[in-house]
Amino acid sequence: MCKFQFAALLAAFGMLTAYGGEIVCEKHDFRGHLQGIAADASGIYWSFYDAVIKTDYAGRIIASVKAPRHAGGLCIADDRICVPIILYDRKDIKREGGTGWVYFYGRDLKFLSKTALPDIPRPGSMTFHDGKFYIAGDDFGKAPHPVNPIYICDRELKPERKVIVDIGNPTRYGAQTLNVADGKILAAFYAKSPGSVLLALPDLTVAGTFPTSVSVGFAFVPPEFSGGRKLVLIARNTGRRGAYGAKLLIREWKDGKLFDAELSR
Repeated sequence: MCKFQFAALLAAFGMLTAYGGEIVCEKHDFRGHLQGIAADASGIYWSFYDAVIKTDYAGRIIASVKAPRHAGGLCIADDRICVPIILYDRKDIKREGGTGWVYFYGRDLKFLSKTALPDIPRPGSMTFHDGKFYIAGDDFGKAPHPVNPIYICDRELKPERKVIVDIGNPTRYGAQTLNVADGKILAAFYAKSPGSVLLALPDLTVAGTFPTSVSVGFAFVPPEFSGGRKLVLIARNTGRRGAYGAKLLIREWKDGKLFDAELSR
């Protein structure tokens, strides 16, 4: 690692500790609310309904790109930022030939490519683990419903299996957040408790509840900044319709539970 890279990592960790357990996105006039987050050593990626941005660990914007409506819970895979997209505009749907897509961006948020999801017309969130994409579908919309599909796809986004997940109480839309935690999939829904669950791999059966709502976004802090601990970012919306912002709470993960993270220089 060159001196510049090391200095940049130290600066990022300094930002993380200086902000006392909270990172606030500097922009706060987004049209739609936050849909998901991802993080790496170079910054934090936020998907805001029709925009994807990248910030440093102080919440300052590094890059941004306009996204089709609506951009869902994103992930990082094979050095790409992967954003599930549901097209709503009839003209866009007719022109593109479908509603469900994944858009790929570089870490600088320059557009790379897109892949259609004809078998997943309403992809709401996604994650990547052990060579597989996990993509949450929305088969039922806003009306309360007890079950939700999660598709297991190969690297080319071809569905290999559709798993129906039942968390034990009604949900709205599909899983809003998918991430990998301690060898399980952390899935979060718009639902009453439990709104977040851990799903066992590879069958995605419910392996336990999670005490905190993370439906807006969840990501592990890169190990370069965590000092050997497991620190996580939990997203929360701020603002109001037409002028949304977001902030990230920094917590520590221990055995599937969250604790206040003691951060010091």
